[in-house]
Amino acid sequence: MLFKLFIIVLFNAVICFSQSNITDILYPLSDTVLDFSVFPAYNRTELQTLQNNIEIPGRLHNNSCEFVKSDFLDSVNAGHFIKIDLNGDGQPDIVFSKHGCADELFNFIWIKQTNQYKYIESHFGTILRAIKTKTSGYQLLTKYGYCCGGRVGFYKLTDPMDTNKFKYLKSQQNVYCEFIDTQFPKELVAPRSFITITDRSQLRTSPGVNNVVDSSISRYEQIAVYGNLVAEYVIKSTGKILSSFTDNNGNLWYFVLMDGKNLIGYNRFYDAQYAYKCGWMNSKDIKILLN
Repeated sequence: MLFKLFIIVLFNAVICFSQSNITDILYPLSDTVLDFSVFPAYNRTELQTLQNNIEIPGRLHNNSCEFVKSDFLDSVNAGHFIKIDLNGDGQPDIVFSKHGCADELFNFIWIKQTNQYKYIESHFGTILRAIKTKTSGYQLLTKYGYCCGGRVGFYKLTDPMDTNKFKYLKSQQNVYCEFIDTQFPKELVAPRSFITITDRSQLRTSPGVNNVVDSSISRYEQIAVYGNLVAEYVIKSTGKILSSFTDNNGNLWYFVLMDGKNLIGYNRFYDAQYAYKCGWMNSKDIKILLN
């Protein structure tokens, strides 16, 4: 009997919490949101031609990554030069993702101008999505973090064609993050705005209260770690409800995306001051606003 009950509980857990990260919730695949892996790569003959028509960025500041012409002929890099029309002008541009110069992938981006390729930018992370813009170009959703023992993953949406540096710096707030082992709901609801109505409203990685102190992780993070608690928000913090779940005790939980501008008390998200943070919050801490 207990074994059958365990199987039922396990099955329900798989049904309710089957998604792996925030990407599938915020940017599900569609006609305008594509998996970056579907874009074709340049072949070896094309790369041999391109090497004479590309702007070489050289060594970049604040990191040890470097791009050289021999990267075009290195068999290890075959398949990592991707064709994608980033600016919507009908000509294929280049995104090259390189291993070996950091714990994360490093991406170099060029735009085709006539027969030349102008270097635009570079950044760390794994590109997950290409999202079509109104100009028929693409924005790129990149995941980074979780390396070197890190417990927070970040997801950043960038437009390689946005050359307004002031605007780009302001858009740093448009970053999403998740804590490791967060349970993601399978079924979503239409987003609903809310404010917190209690001080120290608690954000957790799963729908339930676990406040058991983990001494080993506490030593690693140099902060007291209480079970599945990752952050506490002050009263009148804002966010959006993306899903809901009722636990075995009849408690209603909401899967939420907390606004990056909110002030936080207890915080296991490190220095992610302006990022939108996802997790589970009890309904007693939330007041849903009329849209």
